[in-house]
Amino acid sequence: MIKRFIVVAAFCGLLFGGLVWFNNFRAAAIADFFANRQIPPVTVSAAEVTRQTWPDYLRAIGTIQAVEGVELAPQVAGIVKSITFKPNDSVEAGQLLIQLDDAVEQANIALYEAQLRLAQRTLERVSTLRSRGNAADASYDEAVAQVDQTRAQLEQTRAIIDQKSIEAPFDGIVGIERVNQGQFVTAGTPLVTLQRLDRVHVDFSLPEAHIGKVQLGQKVELEIDAYPGRTFSGEITGIDPRLSATSRTLSIRATLDNPDGALRPGVFARVAVVLPERPDVLTVPQTAISFSLYGDTVFVINEV
Repeated sequence: MIKRFIVVAAFCGLLFGGLVWFNNFRAAAIADFFANRQIPPVTVSAAEVTRQTWPDYLRAIGTIQAVEGVELAPQVAGIVKSITFKPNDSVEAGQLLIQLDDAVEQANIALYEAQLRLAQRTLERVSTLRSRGNAADASYDEAVAQVDQTRAQLEQTRAIIDQKSIEAPFDGIVGIERVNQGQFVTAGTPLVTLQRLDRVHVDFSLPEAHIGKVQLGQKVELEIDAYPGRTFSGEITGIDPRLSATSRTLSIRATLDNPDGALRPGVFARVAVVLPERPDVLTVPQTAISFSLYGDTVFVINEV
């Protein structure tokens, strides 16, 4: 029994020692191979290294937003009486877009105007009698209250009529209508979008390490897939005073002129924040650099 145990222990020791020796031998062989390996001849084209002033950027991904953009919805319920625009029309501030039926309110206007005229004449008569001592103060107060109440009902009805006229709050371009004439809509039902496109925002984020590199008024450049090769320029107009507690990033907003409407809200954009240029940077053509997973290399010609 003891002999068997000694044999097994000796065999395990030899096996373990062999594995250690093999691993050490393999590591030494690999190191020796790479140390003595001769780089095969490579055909290269020589280019002179130059010194240039090199632009520097902070790159990020952003989303384009309209400077002014809303989804118009009614404040009160009603039936769509008329739609006065077509998709993609340019509209002006105050222009009527959708009219809800206000026939009942218009009739109430006529009713309250008649009641107001009657209440005012009653107040005049009570005032005359009161000045002669033939009317009690209570009658006068009641007549005044009747005038005020009727006038308030008239103004309330006019406000409801205004709410049933959906107007453009600013100059812009309307989208596709989401309702049809004759359709009943409730308060808050989306009717149409309105976007101002002559200027747009682009919202993006940068890591906290770059906080000290950005400031208001700094230039940005923007590219989108819809217009390859075209660069749009703007400047930073807003920096969030605090960072996101989850991502530790700083939210930034830049504003760009968009006279031809090429930039549309919701579009994905590649943003480059322009940093001060770096002087005397050694530069070579990009084709001179060999890129690989183990690092980037460049051949250097030394005079002998």
